[in-house]
Amino acid sequence: MVPRLAIVVPCYNEEKMLKLCIPVCRSMLDTLRTSGKIKADSFLLLVDDGSEDGTWKAIVDAHLRDENVRGIRLSRNFGQQNALYAGLMKVLPECDVSVTMDADLQDDIEVLPEMIEKYRKGCEIVFGVRKSRQADTKMKRLAADIFYRCKKLTDPHTIPDHADYRLMSRRVMESLALYKEQNLYLRGIATDMGYKSACVFYERKPRKAGKSSYTFKKMARLAESGLLYGSGDFSLAGCFLVAAAVLMQIGTLTRIWKRAVHKRECGTQGKVNAGFCVLSVLGQAGMLFLGEAILKESRRRPRYLICDSTD
Repeated sequence: MVPRLAIVVPCYNEEKMLKLCIPVCRSMLDTLRTSGKIKADSFLLLVDDGSEDGTWKAIVDAHLRDENVRGIRLSRNFGQQNALYAGLMKVLPECDVSVTMDADLQDDIEVLPEMIEKYRKGCEIVFGVRKSRQADTKMKRLAADIFYRCKKLTDPHTIPDHADYRLMSRRVMESLALYKEQNLYLRGIATDMGYKSACVFYERKPRKAGKSSYTFKKMARLAESGLLYGSGDFSLAGCFLVAAAVLMQIGTLTRIWKRAVHKRECGTQGKVNAGFCVLSVLGQAGMLFLGEAILKESRRRPRYLICDSTD
């Protein structure tokens, strides 16, 4: 069966990059249509995640030139994962298969035909995986390595160096709609679903225009969601909770600090008390970390709000 494809691209302050991204995506859609791999009414959906520049105007202008370029605008910046989810839920009733990718074109769109081919051979999810991280800074490579090592402890299905460049069948998207957690971590959900999957490998390209809006704070938030998402009986967050509960039985932070520092204890006992002081701080930080996540989940607020659309 020839599928109807929807390419979903989240955008945040990508006015400059869209001048390159939209023509590239349109060209790929034309190539796939001409080769008979997708239906003629396949389309591109751009999700404006509360941009503060001319991103939405660029999307509207592109739609006026080509009706197969569509857009939705979120009421504010809800974050990349929620913007991706909003786009997927928007295209779900209208497509057979979707491909999500970033607007910076660092994910190689040239492997998209290979993704479609694997889908036609029976794969319901196809993951785009980087061959290397040479395009990243040393610090970012180190942070990614640490994250994926920790992530393997909470989720054995993790695919290192897979971000959000992936193909999903309609059945997978329908299943995704059943996941209700607020700390959305799509790359974890996708690998944990259990549908038949495959990987395609590519070299990540440098950004050609604009600058990345993916700040350290946003990366930390994504890492937090990733570590909270786990399929095992025990997660790192759970270990934090247990450690904090045990440490709180030992004594209060004030008493430990007075013994270890103000009285200037030396020897083994002083070192032990100082160690307990540090561990107590870590345990309480873990409790705060978990408390914030639990509060967010219990509120059940909407993941996103759409304020405008090209429809």
